Amino acid sequence: MRKTLAVLLAASCASSYAQDIYPEWPISGDDEFRTELLEPDFESGGIFYHIIPGADNEVAVMNNHSLLIRHKAEEVLFCEALEWTVDAPYEGDVAVPPSVVHEGKAYEVTTVMYGAFANSADLKSVSLPESVKEIRGGIFAGCSSLDGVQLPGGLSQLPSWTYAGCKSLKSIDLRPYASVGAASLAGCYGLLEVVCTGSPAQVEALRGRYDTRDAMGVAPDMSGRLRRVYVTDPEAAAMTGYGQGSFADSEYAEATLYVPAGSGEAFAASDFWGRFSRIEEREYSGLHECFVETNISVVASNGTISVRGLEGKAQIYDITGRCVATLLPACPQAKALTTGLYIVRTPAGTWKVRV
Repeated sequence: MRKTLAVLLAASCASSYAQDIYPEWPISGDDEFRTELLEPDFESGGIFYHIIPGADNEVAVMNNHSLLIRHKAEEVLFCEALEWTVDAPYEGDVAVPPSVVHEGKAYEVTTVMYGAFANSADLKSVSLPESVKEIRGGIFAGCSSLDGVQLPGGLSQLPSWTYAGCKSLKSIDLRPYASVGAASLAGCYGLLEVVCTGSPAQVEALRGRYDTRDAMGVAPDMSGRLRRVYVTDPEAAAMTGYGQGSFADSEYAEATLYVPAGSGEAFAASDFWGRFSRIEEREYSGLHECFVETNISVVASNGTISVRGLEGKAQIYDITGRCVATLLPACPQAKALTTGLYIVRTPAGTWKVRV
């Protein structure tokens, strides 16, 4: 099935993103821009690559289409237009290797080009290697089934439109990003958990969920589904400059704000953070929680794991994979557990919890 995508992306190398989310086309002063047309040079393992000119044996991940890029003063602004027909979008689970060999020559994978995986409706997860030092705008735009992403740890910028229209994305960790591009989370209405330092730039990215209507074919949803918000920097309690609308009223009422130990009172006293009805002091474990649509809830407290609303059998495993308890509706608790991380498997889904 042929799929089309027309997106206008914009970003600034100065860590601010002033371009409108839906700017008019053509761009005002269009004659000041130069255009560059990139083609994939080869395919390996189902992934398309472009050989980076002037680099030492480096390639960039692309899709199977021509890419038109429009440039203006490179240090000030770039503006790229993606207009193509994707005959074979990426599907399923994709793991990009750190290096590839083409015609007997080895290349390191260092870049992911604009819209590399975009408009792949059946793409489920993507893993990028640590060799990738740069990702560009809109790489996952329109990936409506995407629910798992592993990005390299060295990135400090999340470009514009990165996850636009990724309605199946349930959790995201914004902590690595000092700057977050415009509309990077546009249409990500399915987010249930977010982890951030609490910086205004990261929080503003959450407001961007609602900035763009019908983002990448995703119908607007203003209900607000976040249920866990982790803020890892205690100094965020005293920060200013937060805009309105980063969280929906339902999220202030129903989500839990988790903050570092000893900072609960300061967050509660904040004009911005204090709007959350539930604020708890709890360090982020480093693992995203598993979310399922069910009446079951899993609670860990004082050496005990309780499964409420259990129907059928649940099993609890430690981090070595050893089953330490089996729970039934008549006895839905495991007591005297040692401190650590546990996996709770129920008929309705799986949870990671820390005792």
